[in-house]
Amino acid sequence: VVADMEHRSPSHILKISQKKAVENGAYYADGQCYIAKDGVAKFVIGNEDIHIPGSHNIENILTVIALSHALGVPVETIHRIISEFHGVEHRLERVKTIGGITFYNDSKATNVDSVIKALESFDQQVILLAGGHDKMTPLEDFMELVKEKTKAVIFMGEAADRFETAAKKAGVKPIYRALSMKDAVEKGYKLAETGDIVLLSPACSSFDWYSCFEERGDDFKRCVHMLQEGGHH
Repeated sequence: VVADMEHRSPSHILKISQKKAVENGAYYADGQCYIAKDGVAKFVIGNEDIHIPGSHNIENILTVIALSHALGVPVETIHRIISEFHGVEHRLERVKTIGGITFYNDSKATNVDSVIKALESFDQQVILLAGGHDKMTPLEDFMELVKEKTKAVIFMGEAADRFETAAKKAGVKPIYRALSMKDAVEKGYKLAETGDIVLLSPACSSFDWYSCFEERGDDFKRCVHMLQEGGHH
């Protein structure tokens, strides 16, 4: 749909793609981002210098590369700024690694679509902490992905009952319940092994326990920082 707009727009068109090279714009191939002008490509940045996970963020980065280069920003500057960017608070924010277990705060993920993006950002299965004030969205397709992408799930808040029912129906397991954020973090830590990821990505708003998603994310981070190195298993 978007590509078809090219023929109707009188503008200078820049394209981005994660699938193929483009003539003008930016594209991603073999873990590297390139800027292209009139079919001539130049390397900008590679995976090793990109600190925000997920293909949706590669898409964001390609957009930034294409637009900023068109506005005359040098490639070296674009590389430096992207390599210095470590994401925005509460959006797949890497909190801390304790005993080889890495905690991510994605409290901004207040709907299932955002959690799908988060789960797809990791190559490995994660321990998912979810739940909160239920938006009553359908959960069938969501739980199918949860089954595929999680090692364990921990549900909390008002939505926990409905989430657990939908998860069981989809064959998600194991399923745990938490009575507080502290309880959820401690359970996640106990379940995790070295190399695992514990992800808070609630798929719900925060208004059962908190005033806003920022307060929820801050509480999660506080609970993570309270964990003691080696204090599990």
